[in-house]
Amino acid sequence: MPPAKPGGDDFTPKGNSAEFASEDDSMRMERCEGYYRLENRRCDRTATRDVRAADGQYYQVCEYHSRQTWTASVAHWHGDTELRSSAPTPVRPSPARPRAVAVG
Repeated sequence: MPPAKPGGDDFTPKGNSAEFASEDDSMRMERCEGYYRLENRRCDRTATRDVRAADGQYYQVCEYHSRQTWTASVAHWHGDTELRSSAPTPVRPSPARPRAVAVG
């Protein structure tokens, strides 16, 4: 089959080839790496985006945890299990360093 051409009938509005749509549907999204401290458990939702945590690493989180950046915690996990492979880390960025103000 010849490759699809932009503007052709075999392209979706997002530019993905319609031929591969069934393959895209079969791919499983990653589980959210959000961590509920009070319940000591991993979030059950599907991850939709990446956020940068205070430790400088990126974590995959769901919509809920991406909006709760000042209170959310994340951790790296062993596959799809409840076993953490890293300590819980706050999503909020590290405190900003004081800036020097030029006087004069």
